[in-house]
Amino acid sequence: MQLSTEFYDKFNSLLMAEKPDVVFCMWPLEFHPDHRATASISFNAWLQCGLKFEYFFCETASGGEMQTQQFVPNRYIDIESVMEVKRGSPEANRFIKKGVPDAELWARFRGMQYGCRFAEAFVQIQTVATMPPENLAPRRWYYGGLRMHADY
Repeated sequence: MQLSTEFYDKFNSLLMAEKPDVVFCMWPLEFHPDHRATASISFNAWLQCGLKFEYFFCETASGGEMQTQQFVPNRYIDIESVMEVKRGSPEANRFIKKGVPDAELWARFRGMQYGCRFAEAFVQIQTVATMPPENLAPRRWYYGGLRMHADY
């Protein structure tokens, strides 16, 4: 995957057309380069959309090239009622050949943290800043960035 301003613009347009309430994306501190790129693209879209939807990072529950680094969750969801679906979900990914052996272990671990049997963990990105109109898509980002309430 090659990131470019054109690619960012295409993804921003696609996402803005959907008008999402919530977006989940891969955690940016991972070994897998595609997951890092996806995090960058989606985070930029959140900024360019004016921070109008809730934005969450999720972790990849496996080791090796997809292991998340420095992931400290601030949101949890009890997934006990859908654990059978989760167990079968790796089969839907054509790139996963051997399943995700650690997925259940991670679900148990996050469940212990949250106080239930199985859970998934997320980092919700929150800010009190706003995006000024001159930085919203389709315009290009320019010096000035986010504005804090005290800035205006």
